Amino acid sequence: MSEARPGSDSVRETILRGVVSWSCAGLFMLYGFAKVTGSQFTVLDSRLATPLEDVSGFWLTWYFFGYSDLYKGFVALVEIVGGGLLVFRRTALAGALVLLPATVNIVLVNIAFGVDLGATVVAIVLAFGLLYLIGPHARQLLAVVFVDHGSTRTARLATVCGVVLVGVLTFSYTYWVANFNNRSPTEIDGTWEVVGEATEGISQVFFERNRAFWVAFMDEDGALRDHHFEIDGGRIRIWQEWLSKGDLVAEGESTGPEAIELRFANGARATLRRLSGPRS
Repeated sequence: MSEARPGSDSVRETILRGVVSWSCAGLFMLYGFAKVTGSQFTVLDSRLATPLEDVSGFWLTWYFFGYSDLYKGFVALVEIVGGGLLVFRRTALAGALVLLPATVNIVLVNIAFGVDLGATVVAIVLAFGLLYLIGPHARQLLAVVFVDHGSTRTARLATVCGVVLVGVLTFSYTYWVANFNNRSPTEIDGTWEVVGEATEGISQVFFERNRAFWVAFMDEDGALRDHHFEIDGGRIRIWQEWLSKGDLVAEGESTGPEAIELRFANGARATLRRLSGPRS
């Protein structure tokens, strides 16, 4: 049996790291320039014409990332520059540290929103490639991140208690906002259709469950107008501005579980018929 030559493992390791670095760099630059040239995050007119509730997670994500040229350009810059940094020994670690959080986020987005399986696999492979490049420096990075301040056990216990207290307070506040402030359910929550000839130019009315006192009028051309509403004993009043109220827009009453009569400030009238209740 022949003996391995001294340094052969380090040579193989260097070659492997070079292959990983160049492969990751090429893929990141490919995805980065795809955003610059417009081959990524383009949206089809047919998807734009689809009601939001019917849009798939993939197209929702695609449109979200492509909506802002500034954001899309920033992501492209990170991928292109980060990919370039990977191929130089002096900057490879910096490139991997810049790209890893972005890549982990891409993996999570792809999985959560049902993006193409092939793209998800590529993102996962890239994440592991970056972890491989960071691996030899893990001990030094941990030493930098977890700084030993020489604190006492009492101080550490007090800090832990403080973190728990802050967590309880912030959770309690946000729970209150979500369930007792934002959500103020009423018997008229849901989607209503304007019926009859006197429509006041409105096609639908949305009394929102997940935004307290919020009512939205959808005009016949699809435009939305947001207002403030309150209901008391079946009497409904609608003002111009959400929360601050302003001028009175309309008032009326619920004439049953499925019908509402509204009288507008300009003298017009409209009858509403329930289409659906709240979705959550």
